[in-house]
Amino acid sequence: MSSSSVEGPKDWNKTLVETLWDLYLKGVSVDLKLEALSGDLLQIHSCIFHCSCSHKDARLLAIKLPYPKDIIEKFIEFLYTGSINELSDEDLEALHGLALVLNFKELSQPLASRLSKVRADIVDPQSSAAPSPAKLKPPLTSKEVYLKYKDSSDPTHKMMDYTNSTLGRALSTEPKLFAKPVKIKLSGDSLGIEKVLNVSVKESKTDSSLQIIQTPSSIKIKDSHKALRLQSLASKPLELLSLSKVQAAFESYFALREHMKTLHHKRFDSRTCERCGFRSYRRTILFHHAFKVHGIPPPKNVVFPKCGDCDYLAANAWDLQKHTKATHTFAPAEPIPQEVPRHLQSEIPSPPQESLTLMNLAVPIGDLHGVPESQTMYILTEDPSKFNFPIILGDGKTPTTLQGSPIGITTNGISSYVNGIYQ
Repeated sequence: MSSSSVEGPKDWNKTLVETLWDLYLKGVSVDLKLEALSGDLLQIHSCIFHCSCSHKDARLLAIKLPYPKDIIEKFIEFLYTGSINELSDEDLEALHGLALVLNFKELSQPLASRLSKVRADIVDPQSSAAPSPAKLKPPLTSKEVYLKYKDSSDPTHKMMDYTNSTLGRALSTEPKLFAKPVKIKLSGDSLGIEKVLNVSVKESKTDSSLQIIQTPSSIKIKDSHKALRLQSLASKPLELLSLSKVQAAFESYFALREHMKTLHHKRFDSRTCERCGFRSYRRTILFHHAFKVHGIPPPKNVVFPKCGDCDYLAANAWDLQKHTKATHTFAPAEPIPQEVPRHLQSEIPSPPQESLTLMNLAVPIGDLHGVPESQTMYILTEDPSKFNFPIILGDGKTPTTLQGSPIGITTNGISSYVNGIYQ
């Protein structure tokens, strides 16, 4: 049995790469993720990556790269096509660094030759030739940026002028490496003032022990002019900021409270007074309590209704109505009973009482059945149930009944008539 080799077309390798590029654009069979500095994920074929780059672990599913997305896209373009359409001098060093990290020699070697050529075009500042203004940028002055070592606790630490530093010399010799400005955001230690500093400098990996700090002449305050007062207080040496000075820099106590909540993440109970612990579920009641008891003015959007008859400030309309009813509404006067003291009760004479007589207990009757109209008749009113017949006083002295027989009356204070004799 004989065997022979089979050869494909001469451009088979090129066709294979083009097929993989089409699959990459369609997102088919991509199984390796490259994460950019911004967090964006770019997916490629792991087979072509491991065939081109020498990585120590071939079983990776994702690789996090400290480079921007556009640099990684240019790397992928060269990985599949073997060329890059547009590559500026500003992105040259970053792409060269990525190729070195991934050990992609096919890309790092041509980039290294181009990078050395670009660096050779930069004019040496020590030479007598006049530098081109388009290629060189003026270095930053010492008033704009300083550099210091991170270990500032060292007593021998000294501030270093930027113009005499490594980055300062690199900026004069290779300005294209620092073409893009860097925005540095700094926050105060205790006051929370945000400052933004635009610096046309990038920290290189070789100078990782250095950090950029700001001076008062190069910062930009994003807060209002109140924050400038805090900055001036903080810049004074050996001066402790008291609570009164900090509060004086804000328009009101509630502005300071909102600043502490937003920037310093301090929590406040909106239902409890911080000074005395007074609790209320209504916001206006708390503002009114803080103003009346502690003298803290309310926010500008809170207005207390004022009484028209006095200077009283109510918490709300219901409180004003309650105040008006209790203070400025008068009820009709009622007679107040006066009680006589006990030690004077025996000395006050009682009103004279009329003596009880037969005439006082009788009332005239205008008409009575069986009695002539000319005769004057009376009836006792003490207790009519004791008498079976009305009592007739014929002559005003002798009480008789309707039958004419005299009766005796045994009422208190009345003389009795028994057997024709008054007793």
